Amino acid sequence: MGGGFSLKKVIFQVFLVAMAWFSFVAVSCAESMRAEVTEEFLDLGAVEASCPVVQVDDASVSEKINCAIKQEIDDFTQSVRLASLQQPRLHGTVSYDVTCNKAYTFSCVLTETVFDKNDAEVESFAKGFIFKLATGNKVTYNDIWELAAEAGNTNRYDRKGLTWQLNRQLDRAGVAVLPTLRYAPYPPQNLYMDQKFRCHVIYQPGAVAHKSAGIVDVDIDEIDEG
Repeated sequence: MGGGFSLKKVIFQVFLVAMAWFSFVAVSCAESMRAEVTEEFLDLGAVEASCPVVQVDDASVSEKINCAIKQEIDDFTQSVRLASLQQPRLHGTVSYDVTCNKAYTFSCVLTETVFDKNDAEVESFAKGFIFKLATGNKVTYNDIWELAAEAGNTNRYDRKGLTWQLNRQLDRAGVAVLPTLRYAPYPPQNLYMDQKFRCHVIYQPGAVAHKSAGIVDVDIDEIDEG
């Protein structure tokens, strides 16, 4: 990945991906460029959740986005209920962080945490979402790949490129990759976008490093200036 590309060329390629992204999400100037976001608290018995409620001009788009987010919360709640059959009094919480809300893009991360009967944390997970505000459709890694292809920058998004970013970012954090892991799990399913329109991949505890390392966040578009 690194040697054959100058820093200026890599920066330019990332810029092209960003421009392709803007064309991808923006249907017309009449569409909502950003969403209005309020917070809703849900008491689901086994789980207490705070979640974002998205509102754009098109009510059907708002409903599509909000239903996708609440479905994830419902799935987590069901998993806690099932686990509590074996380990009584397990309970959970869900919190969220809006990571991008501009240029026809809404992205957020839900943090789902399970606690035992003594309120000690058992485990924690993160779930990322990227939505097009023009349609309410969830953005997939295949969408990101196709945009990168338009910009001539697929080497950053293929299996080797993602593995390279995973290794270098974990190494910098002093975290060892699992010894049995030759390549990063691919294609990734758990994504979010930050305010700079950089795509991140989330790996749950134990997926790519020892479980004690916790949730792993890999910035695919991080530029190596070394």
